[in-house]
Amino acid sequence: TGPRLMRLSRDAGWAAHLAPALRGRIRCVTGDSRRLMPRWLRDGRPRVECAFIDAGHDGWSVRHDCLAALRVAADGCSLIFDDYTDRPGYGVKRFVDEVVAPRLPAGAVEALDTGAWDVTEGGRTAHGMAIVDGAHLTAQRRQALIAALAAGGFARRDALRAAGQRVRHALG
Repeated sequence: TGPRLMRLSRDAGWAAHLAPALRGRIRCVTGDSRRLMPRWLRDGRPRVECAFIDAGHDGWSVRHDCLAALRVAADGCSLIFDDYTDRPGYGVKRFVDEVVAPRLPAGAVEALDTGAWDVTEGGRTAHGMAIVDGAHLTAQRRQALIAALAAGGFARRDALRAAGQRVRHALG
């Protein structure tokens, strides 16, 4: 009958669309990645097979969370980046397009049109996602990406933008 739009909680959506065996393997962990991720493996958690990156939208935060996820990722881990958009002040799309995609084979990164829109001062901006197919993220490519992200450090400008965004968010 075609696509339908439904409002569901995450748990209800998963129950409706994911097999019980798969749902049983998903662990949603929330918290400040700067404190949580360095302890991930030491706390006895398993290597990550799929990481959903949805935190700060600036380039610095995305780079940090991607690097943190890659450090605990299993070989073949898929990465999902939320907020893949050209919206001003967002760095997710630029990070994926300019940093991640060039280091992987063609076709390893897929942009998804989620049909969602953000309303901005300039009008509406498409709000999508990008997926890195884990089949292309071999151990060697994962280590090379980790090295490139770690060696590049975090640009001072991106760090300052991230701090500014956190302050604006806190002030409402």
